[in-house]
Parts: sequence; C-alpha cells; structure tokens
Amino acid sequence: MCTALAHQAFSSGDAVAGADVVCPFNRINKINGPNGPASLIAAMRSVSAKGNSVTFVLMYPDATWPDVLTSGAGAIADGKVFPFNKLQPDARIVGSGPYQLQSDTLKQLAVFTPNRHYGGTDVLHNNKFTIRCEESGSTLVSDVQQGAVDIGYRDLTPTRCSSWRRHKASSWSRARASRTATSSST
Repeated sequence: MCTALAHQAFSSGDAVAGADVVCPFNRINKINGPNGPASLIAAMRSVSAKGNSVTFVLMYPDATWPDVLTSGAGAIADGKVFPFNKLQPDARIVGSGPYQLQSDTLKQLAVFTPNRHYGGTDVLHNNKFTIRCEESGSTLVSDVQQGAVDIGYRDLTPTRCSSWRRHKASSWSRARASRTATSSST
C-alpha cells in the first residue's frame, strides 16, 4: 500500500489522486506494447485506489517491486489526459514533477520549464532546461568539445570520454543547469 501525497498537482493544474497512481499500471497492461514496461509489472495481480490510498496485490513476492514503482513504469499519469488504450502523443505529455514540457520537436528538441503546480520538496536552481537529440555519437562528441552541451548521455564510450579529458575547451564534467542536456538518438 502507498499513499498519494496531498496537495500535489499535474502541470495541467489537475489534482493528483490515488486513481492517477492506478491509471498507468492499468494502461501498461491494456496497451501491452512490445517496447513498453508490461514485463516489469508482471508480478502485479491488481491495483486499486480508495481516495489517496493505493493498494497493489502481487501474485508472488517480488523484491524488485519498490524499484518498479520508482521507475518509468510507475510514473503517475493523469487519467483525464492520457488515453487508456493507446500511447499519448509526446507533445501532449502532462506530468506531476518539478518541470513541465514546454515544447517538443520529436526526436530533435524538448524544452522543460518549472511546473508552477508542483507541490514537492525539490528546489529548482534554473528557469528551464533543454534536451537535444543528436544524430550520432560523433556530433555529440563535437558539441561536448565545443562546450555547446553540459551533459551527454548514450554513445559515451570510454575512448570518447578520455579524449574529452584531453581537450582543453571541454567542460564535459561540469554541468551548468541553465544550458543544454543532449541525448544521442542512436
């Protein structure tokens, strides 16, 4: 059993309730996409909510269940916004975390700004951040070497990381939250 915290809201302004915790688990099972997280919740027999209290019933003991709840599979979804039987278009994502998706260009650029409805305890030290998807690992390397990105993810081989350390202009080890995070799409 878990409890959805009081006074939490999605970036749309809708209040977060126990039913919104239940929603993603039922959606995952209904959609059962080949690249989705259904296999992560295979131990779950049922999930239900009464007010803000949420009860999970498992078919068998699963020591990984707390990790599943804190993974993407356990992300809370606004049942008023997310369709029950299909994926939500990326540009219409609504969340409950400290940031909200301001704009999205599929597989290119996503801009996040503070969620004014966020009721959690995280203290933000920036007014936005950007995620840019690179075409390849080599463009990511080039952008890191030129100081155009602060954080790189994926395609970061040990050889590439070593070359950055030798590059004088590189600031790859110092993330400045007001700049750009980049992910290679390969």
